[in-house]
Amino acid sequence: MKEALEWPMALSLFLFSLVFIHELGHFIVARILGFKVTEFSIGLGPKILKIEHQGITYALSLFPIGGKVAIKGENPSESKNEKGDFHASPAWKKLVVALAGPVSNIALTLFLFFGLAFTSPTLQNNKLNDRITKSVEFSLLSTQDWSKKIAEGATSLFINKANAEEQSLSGPLTLTKTAVETYRASIRIFVEFLAVISLNLAFINLLPVPLLDGGHVFTGIIEILTRKRVPLKIMSVANKLGMYLILSLTITAVGQDLFHLMP
Repeated sequence: MKEALEWPMALSLFLFSLVFIHELGHFIVARILGFKVTEFSIGLGPKILKIEHQGITYALSLFPIGGKVAIKGENPSESKNEKGDFHASPAWKKLVVALAGPVSNIALTLFLFFGLAFTSPTLQNNKLNDRITKSVEFSLLSTQDWSKKIAEGATSLFINKANAEEQSLSGPLTLTKTAVETYRASIRIFVEFLAVISLNLAFINLLPVPLLDGGHVFTGIIEILTRKRVPLKIMSVANKLGMYLILSLTITAVGQDLFHLMP
């Protein structure tokens, strides 16, 4: 019975770390800044749960890969100069909304590392203030160290210094398998794995690729510096190129997953 519950438990926690916190960050900040949010969804594919509330569709889809916070006018071809429209809004607002997702994942990483330290047996006999101080220090240092490792890994990949094994992309199947394995090993190892993956997600989304958060951040910075809005035609073409790039990487990652996971 316990083993039967391991996959859904690990997957649910994994999904929460990877997607829900990220999209929730976008959603909350977008609502605060006055954007017209039309959808908050987790997963891809057929919807297994769908609720309409105050003009917003909340949905849970079959495949636990990715998520979406849809904002009115986010698609350049549908953008209009109306209140709550994404592309018609001030550049700083678009920049803040784009950063909200990655920042939420970084915050989750810090929180998880803090929790690991705070509940560590080595700190149980310390005074509360000392435990909190040491846990904060551990959280900051761990996040900093892992950030350096992620940055070094990405740099090695792009300048072809990594070997073939290091260059292989881990897709959703491998990540899910690892999530279950770490969950079976111990809850502390699983929590550390979630912290690292959450930080990875933040870094990936900050890449200056159209459709990713980093693409919106890049566009927002350009608009702030030039004080001119990027033409919608250019945004539309860039988004299409970004979509092809993301699809190619996704297909490659899933293909490598299947290759490595096959007996």
